[in-house]
Amino acid sequence: MSLFRLSVRRFCKSIKPDASPDSKYVQPVKGFRKLIAEYLTKFVGSYEDVLSKRFPKAFEVYQVFTVGTRALYTDTVEYLRISRELSYGKDVRSLSYQELLVYYQTPKDLLKVAPTLLVSAAPFANYVVFPLALYFPKQLLSQHFWSKEIRFNYQLEKTKKRLKHNRPIFRYLQFKLSSIPKQLSNSPDIDFKEQCKLIYDKLGSGTHPTVEELLKVSPVFDQQPYGLLHLSKSHLSHLCKMHGITSLPRKVPRLVNYCGLVHELDLAILRLGGSAKLSDNDLKLAANMRGLNPFGCSREELTNWLDNWLYISKALNGTCPSLLLHCPIFLGYNQPSNWKLIYK
Repeated sequence: MSLFRLSVRRFCKSIKPDASPDSKYVQPVKGFRKLIAEYLTKFVGSYEDVLSKRFPKAFEVYQVFTVGTRALYTDTVEYLRISRELSYGKDVRSLSYQELLVYYQTPKDLLKVAPTLLVSAAPFANYVVFPLALYFPKQLLSQHFWSKEIRFNYQLEKTKKRLKHNRPIFRYLQFKLSSIPKQLSNSPDIDFKEQCKLIYDKLGSGTHPTVEELLKVSPVFDQQPYGLLHLSKSHLSHLCKMHGITSLPRKVPRLVNYCGLVHELDLAILRLGGSAKLSDNDLKLAANMRGLNPFGCSREELTNWLDNWLYISKALNGTCPSLLLHCPIFLGYNQPSNWKLIYK
């Protein structure tokens, strides 16, 4: 065996580099061509840096649409996967908090950005559509295409619009105080009118009721006078707008569906280990979705507030949507961050 290996080595050494008949066609790059290739390699490797320095405006457009499109595509694929698994019988309670967020938000994002993407596919339309989209990103593009500054400003504007419906809803609740029965057949020991008056007095004096006080009056939010089917159209309209959902016809089904989704998100947070396990960004989004302006609040304030919400949501277990939908009033009406945003 050793003699064979020695023979092979001698044979290999005897072969010259130009012995191959194709060697003149496949040769290493030398001289000027090598310098050009090395330069182009470095240029391609730092292509984004070159664009950002020499063509900042062009790079901004490039980055907005490439990064945004990739992010939207990723979320869309994830949304379709979740939808497919649910259609095959997967339990919604087995979904993670992030999966539920994607399942909730992606259809809204697609609806918002679809007209822009469809029109831009027409010949030469992108020369008009893309500049318009960059000029009106909040109207024509989804959050995937926004900068941090645009996201912050949009969230602030949207939160301010929603919070302006708090006072009208509180007035509707107070207006129906006289129609609350003192007792109900299933809870004869509780004076519901007095309990609700206590809650409204606290809100009127600048404080908030406890979660126990709110849960005690849940029966009057499941029937007359505060059940969803017993609220006026104007009350329902303000309730929809406070939660950031459309106030078009079929308000009650929309509110019930939204409440069910929020409840599933609440349970997902609890499965995760509670609000303390959320990242700072997810914590702010969760508090904001439930009626609290998170800007200017500490992490401790946000977790304490969200824990109260989660306690009520878990206790109700989806049985009293009207009470949970009014919790932005009961838990956040007098929050300093909310008042600062409305009246600054």
